[in-house]
Parts: sequence; structure tokens; C-alpha cells
Amino acid sequence: MTPSLQHHLALDARLLDAVQRIRLLSAVSWPMATQAAFLQNWRAGQPRLPAPDYLRRDMREVIQTLQAIHAQADPACPMGEYLCRTTDGWLVAAELIQSVGDAGSACIRSVCSDGPATVCLVQP
Repeated sequence: MTPSLQHHLALDARLLDAVQRIRLLSAVSWPMATQAAFLQNWRAGQPRLPAPDYLRRDMREVIQTLQAIHAQADPACPMGEYLCRTTDGWLVAAELIQSVGDAGSACIRSVCSDGPATVCLVQP
């Protein structure tokens, strides 16, 4: 096994460990009572978006770990390039979770075919 492969396999193991806390759908789902009220209003022809109180989750450590993995991966190596693209996707998810319920956190990264970019969802 080459040193480059060993290095990237170790980064991949760190990546797998880091993403265990990322649960995007559960972080943004409405509580059952909120879902029921929304659907009841929608069926009555009066749809109103709720303003649920989301549980704030601190994803800073996960984001820092993913950024470190990305910085240590060699994009010139196929496995390193895979790790860079994979960490970009996980970073978007972690940043979304970090910003849930925070109107002041309106800008997130987006991953496009030509690399990551910042997208502002709401003007702060």
C-alpha cells in the first residue's frame, strides 16, 4: 500500500467518524403537531407556513473536522479528489444544520460541478 493511499484511507476513516452526527432530515423536520396543523389548514384551503422552534445544534466541531479533512486531501490523487468532493457535500449538510432556525445565518455553501460556492438564501 502506498503512503498516499494510507494517508487517504486514514482521512476516509476520519470522515466516516465525523459525519455520524449529521442528520439533516431530523434537524429540519416539523414536529408532528405542526405538520398536522399545516395539513389541516392546507386541506381547508388556508395554507400557512408554520414558524416552528427548531432545536439548535452545534455543528462547529464537525465542520472544523470536515474542513481539516478537505485541506489534507490531495485533489491530484483520485481518492483525494473523491474525499474533497465528499467533504464538500457533508459540509453543506452540516452548515445547514448549524443554521437551522437562525435567520442571521442566511448564507450557505453550495456544491456545483465546478466546485463549492456560497449561496445567500435570505438577505440578513
